[in-house]
Order: sequence, then C-alpha cells, then structure tokens
Amino acid sequence: MDVTRAEEECPVRRISLSDRTTVPREDPAIETVDRRTANGSPSSMNPGDAHVGDLLDRFWKAARVPNTLERIADPGRVGRATCDPWAWSARGSVFGFPLRRLDPQRAFIFSVDGSPSTAAIGFHQIGPDDNMISKIAIEEAFSLPDLIGKTKDYTPAFRVDELNSQLLDIHAQRLRDMDTYGVDFMVLSLTSPGPQDQSDPKKAEALAIRSNDYLAAEIAKNPKRFGGFASLSMHDPHVAAEEAKRAIKELKLLGLIVNDFQSCGDDGEGAIFYDQPEWDAFWQTVQELDVPFYIHPRLTTPNVQSLFLKGRPWLGASAYFFSVGVSLHVLGIYCNGVFDRFPDLQIIIGHMGEHLPYQLWRIDHRLQYVQKGRGLPAKKTLTEVFKTNLRITTSGHFGTSALLYAIQELGIDRVMFSIDYPYDMISHGCTWLDSITELTEEQKTQLASGNAKKALKLA
Repeated sequence: MDVTRAEEECPVRRISLSDRTTVPREDPAIETVDRRTANGSPSSMNPGDAHVGDLLDRFWKAARVPNTLERIADPGRVGRATCDPWAWSARGSVFGFPLRRLDPQRAFIFSVDGSPSTAAIGFHQIGPDDNMISKIAIEEAFSLPDLIGKTKDYTPAFRVDELNSQLLDIHAQRLRDMDTYGVDFMVLSLTSPGPQDQSDPKKAEALAIRSNDYLAAEIAKNPKRFGGFASLSMHDPHVAAEEAKRAIKELKLLGLIVNDFQSCGDDGEGAIFYDQPEWDAFWQTVQELDVPFYIHPRLTTPNVQSLFLKGRPWLGASAYFFSVGVSLHVLGIYCNGVFDRFPDLQIIIGHMGEHLPYQLWRIDHRLQYVQKGRGLPAKKTLTEVFKTNLRITTSGHFGTSALLYAIQELGIDRVMFSIDYPYDMISHGCTWLDSITELTEEQKTQLASGNAKKALKLA
C-alpha cells in the first residue's frame, strides 16, 4: 500500500514539526499520550506541547500490532521499527533514521483503529532523489537454494523465512531496493559460512566451484549492476590459489572472500588459519592477481562455543564473537609478517573494522614495547599496515561517531561503504549514509563509491 492510500484509510491530520519538535497538545488524536522526554523521564514541557518522543513511543507500540505497518504505509517509505525510539541521539533519530532524514513538513498523526490510545506519529522519508548519493555496496550476501537451511543457526526463528527469501533473490526486490536507495552497483558473495564449515576438503572445493559458477551466471544477467567475490576452499593453499585464478581470470569476478578460518578434521573441530609460511604460495597468487581479499566472519566451532559462550549465547555471532574471530585472524596475518613479504596485498574487513581501528594505539604499543623482544616477525606497525594494506567497510555498522573515528585513524581512502544485506536492510545503510552531515559531499562520494571503484578497479 502506498503512503497516500494509507493516509486516506487512517484518521490522519497533517502537522508540521517545529525546530522544537513539538505538536499542538489540543490535537484529539494525541490527548491521551503521556508526556515524556526522549529518555522516558517526566517532561518539563509546557502543558500545550507534546514531545515528538511521546508520539514515537505510540508509533513503536502500534508497529508491534500485526498488520499495522501494512495499514499505515509501506514500511520501506516510513521506516522500519528496528530500535527503541528512546535510543535516539541528542540530534534525534527515529528507528535508526536521523530526524534530518525525515521530512518534518510531511509528518502526520494517525490512529490505527480510530481511538486515541493507538495514536502515533508517522514520518515520510525524504524521497530517494533528495540528497541521495550514488553508492557501491560490497559485502552483500546471496545463497544457493540447498544452503538456506543453515540460516537458522544465527537468525531468530521469526526472521528465517524472510531472510532465506532475500538471500535467494538477486534480480527482484533486491534490485528494486537498490534503485530506490541509490545503490548503483552491488558486489555479491556467498553467505557465511560457505565452504569454510566443510571439514571435508573435496566437499569444500566442490562448493566453492559450484558457488562461483552460479554467481558468475547471475552476474551475467545484469553485469552493469552486479559483481562478485569468489568463494574458496581453504584446506590447501595450492588448491585455493588455482580456484582463485580461475574465478578472477575466467569468471571475471572482482575479488576473493573467505569466512574466517577453515574447519577441518573428522569431527570438524579443527581450524586452519592462513598466517603460517605454508600459505605464502597462496598469498603470492593473490598479490599477482591484484584483487582484494575479504575476510568475513563465521560462527566458531562447537567446542569454542561451549568453552567461551556457554551461558552467554547471545554474543556468539554478529553482536560480538564474529569480530573476535576476524580480528584475531587479521592480527595473525599481520604479526607473522605476511604484509612484509607481500607488500601489495590488499585485505578488506567489514563491520567498521571488526573493532581493530579503535585498538590501534594499544596494539601497536604492546607489540612494539613487549613483543618485539620475542621475535615478532612484523616489521611495520599495524597502523602503518592499515594505511597501505587493509581496508574496512561500514557493513552492518551504521554509527556515525565510529565512522568518523575510523576515518581519523586510517584515512578516508581506507574506508568503504557496505550494507551487509540482507542481514541489514538496504534502506537502513543508505539512509544513514545520505543523512551524514559531518562529512563534505566530496568525502561522502569518496566513501560511497570512489574508494570501491579504486579498490575493485571499476570503470
């Protein structure tokens, strides 16, 4: 249902929000709304005003009623209820969208069933053509039909069916959302864990080949809008190198991606990391191919989960432990001198750098102060390596303060836009980027697409 029709079907009175983000108290649709400040504490507002936070609270409650969002408006145009409305910054945000991205002249009051108790406020997002930047997104997942059953391992039950549908879709809703929110080009990769949780080397190799062939065929249907990163089996460095060459030279994929360590052993509890000398032949191939190598997270082994996450299962995936695995792997590659031996190697890590940019000073300080005397192979500091060999993306991390800090530490040329679709929504990532005011338009363009064009050698 479009917004206009939704407004006609619901009791709606248009309002205009002032800079004080207040609305007339006498509006009958909100007369029973409790007045609170944005943090939920009692308000000291004038009796004639109702804070917008009160109305957002009503919208939050209404959004939890079955079918309410469909009755109100297309959720892609109004905004998805993804966080508590009290969790807004001092500048104000609605469900993760900064208020400046929502059009105050097109706010409206609605009541789901005509009663004041369900009154709430809705916002029309500023249209796609308003200050929208052209974007390239590079950590965006797809799946093969026979693999979608694995999503239940790291997705709430209510989300599994929707997520599976989004992972399988490439050319329908995904492309429509790209058009709506200004994603001109998307780099696809097989969703985690891919070949990395196949402890049988032959099965892992077969899955990588099958996935890369499938991906290349899908890209060929619309090469102006899609590119891809090749999956690899990482049981053997020489086998991995051969598939990397095939994927880049024959299939014309844009880079390589692995999901952290490679499971191995009869029980699948073993783990292969790629930071030891026997992997130099592989890294030599990657450097010669002159393409980026993306290290993406995965769930850890059952034994590690039992040891470290028993009693705290909520931390086992993207909330925390994903970053633990990838940051450890990247640090191992760095410490073992891989970047010294292969100075042109380019590695990408997502999720705003998997915590690493915010620990650079301490890591460098402790490694140089304590570990140098223990034969640390790395010749450069990690900070130096980040500025020449490592890039990060914003995938699944739409925090402006974190972004600005990463840019300050690494330089803006080392940071690229990504979404992490469908684990995060295209609308969320793009609306966030478009709304940032702390960067110049030139900087935002560089972040949104310029750096990706350079890293991926896109025309």
